Amino acid sequence: MQLDHEPVIVRTVGAVPAWVQWRGTTYSVTDTPTALYGYIAEAPTHPLQPRVGWRFQGTSPAGETHVFDVRQTNLERWDLVAIYD
Repeated sequence: MQLDHEPVIVRTVGAVPAWVQWRGTTYSVTDTPTALYGYIAEAPTHPLQPRVGWRFQGTSPAGETHVFDVRQTNLERWDLVAIYD
């Protein structure tokens, strides 16, 4: 499900997500996160691919599991842009 950039809290270990807090529930990362990359439109002849976010599976203490796509919008803010059951 695509979302309209819903704010979430992401904690990282070594710059890699370890858990995400979404709608009051904390989900531990239970797989190896995959980096999401984007293109810089100003460099069409040599498109750079900076990391813009992560995709990972998260599991709550109750056993609820989702796949999260998160993007870091600045040093302090993360947005949830998609979630999959």
